[in-house]
Amino acid sequence: MHGSVNRFDVLVVEDDECTRDVMLDVLADEGYRVLGLAYGREVLPTIFHAPPHLMLLDRHLADCDAAEVVVAVRDTPHLRSIPIVLMSAGTRVEAEADLLELDGALAKPFILKDLLACVAQFLASPSEREVNNTTSPTTVPGSCCQLHGG
Repeated sequence: MHGSVNRFDVLVVEDDECTRDVMLDVLADEGYRVLGLAYGREVLPTIFHAPPHLMLLDRHLADCDAAEVVVAVRDTPHLRSIPIVLMSAGTRVEAEADLLELDGALAKPFILKDLLACVAQFLASPSEREVNNTTSPTTVPGSCCQLHGG
């Protein structure tokens, strides 16, 4: 597990261990506090008391479908405002994310620059937080992977 047991910036829900580890390493290297999960059914118990500022969610998980995770999160009042970005190798990732009423989509395979740009659209970078003397990320307007105006 990367990051602290306190509130973290980015939750990566990805069942492919190699992909998850690379994403966590890249985001941590950029200064984000990150946590990775392999199973969708781990999401709600993990984030219930310490919600992330952003969730990157794989479309097809080993134990459940992303839609099940989305319903569980959106049905929990204090979690429903967490931005969720759907990740998928499918050609219709944006349409699927829109159908699930998610905040963004990231097509796989992606280059690491695209991953960082996507995260930056939803969160201020850790260096910006230091300059602004804030401890939590702020929403950054953008359009690259965002589906709905933030």
